[in-house]
Amino acid sequence: MNQEKALNSLMKLKVVLCHKNIVKPVEQGVLETLEGGVIAGYPVVDVKATLYDGSYHDVDSSELAFKLAGALATRAGIKEAKPVLLEPVMKVEITTPEEFMGDVIGDLNSRRGRIDAMEDLMGGTKLVKGFCATCKYVRLHFRPTLNE
Repeated sequence: MNQEKALNSLMKLKVVLCHKNIVKPVEQGVLETLEGGVIAGYPVVDVKATLYDGSYHDVDSSELAFKLAGALATRAGIKEAKPVLLEPVMKVEITTPEEFMGDVIGDLNSRRGRIDAMEDLMGGTKLVKGFCATCKYVRLHFRPTLNE
């Protein structure tokens, strides 16, 4: 992900009182941390960061120090915010003969699925409605419905 796109979609950096030489390195540290993620290396989304204050000294200050400060502050703030890992979920509807109902429910549960409803259909068939993590249904053959 390029940094300009990441800045627009992931983070809004608000600068209050800072020397102009520290804003860009701090921003780079924050962006790199957001792109690299804190949980399992996944990017962090929907973040607002505020740079309140910072002092700069021509002899003692370096870009690397401010970049590292931005990265460490971002990592600490995200951990304190108790982030969660988002996972795509899809709605599933499974039609099955009644004798396979137990197998279908067992399979759905083994895929971390959630059953919302079961309905009787004509001819001794059943309809199971629920939700499941998308990654768990990659190898399962299904016919999606376009009713949503």
